[in-house]
Amino acid sequence: MYLAPRTFFEDEIKASLAINDWERHEAEQALIIIFEKLIDLFSYIEPNPASLDKVYSHRLRELLILACTEFENQCVTLMKKLNISPKSKNYITADYICLLQRGFLDEYSFSFPAYSNLSPFTPFAHWGSSAPTQSLGWYNNYNETKHDRSANFDKATLNSVINAVLSNIVLHVVRFGPYSLHNNQTKLTSIWNQYVHLILSNPNPRTFYIPEFCFPPDKGNDGLNDIFIFDPYAGKLVKKWNAT
Repeated sequence: MYLAPRTFFEDEIKASLAINDWERHEAEQALIIIFEKLIDLFSYIEPNPASLDKVYSHRLRELLILACTEFENQCVTLMKKLNISPKSKNYITADYICLLQRGFLDEYSFSFPAYSNLSPFTPFAHWGSSAPTQSLGWYNNYNETKHDRSANFDKATLNSVINAVLSNIVLHVVRFGPYSLHNNQTKLTSIWNQYVHLILSNPNPRTFYIPEFCFPPDKGNDGLNDIFIFDPYAGKLVKKWNAT
């Protein structure tokens, strides 16, 4: 199966992804903490093309490590839900890479409307199976600065931190759908709508699910000719999704 069915209504998303409200609340809390730390850093470091890859600091390194460990946690959670075991003892990027196609991760593109001089961020655009760690640049930077800060302190850049935080948003959307970010009356929604804009870049229309519905029970084959247009949702004719 593919992750993140391209469904529209909240009840469809909850059914198709088998969403547990407590599990989503816990994931949102983790995302709020990471997101707020990023916005706070914007008060000290102005996000612009000149600062993205030239500014590094202990605070940036701290958030890069936090965001990337949460990314790892989300990957493991999704893979367990898909019943995918690690190739060796523990899950690593060589395992995580299978989520790229299942979740269409490279389609996600982000902009910050308040910082319009920044190019869109695409955290998974260059991820490839031949080099699953190195091709994920921000994750590779995390790996290097985590294990040897003295030699790789300059890898904890603002650019890496932004992409690491956004990677968590991608996986959150894959796991729970996009509409809770926009439509709910939550702290996460408030922060999200204020700072970030998300689009799907060149999505394949064939990957969007079309809901199955039943015709009205009082309509036989001949009666279908009487139907010009109708709303299957309003008529409660859409079949329930079954998570698999």
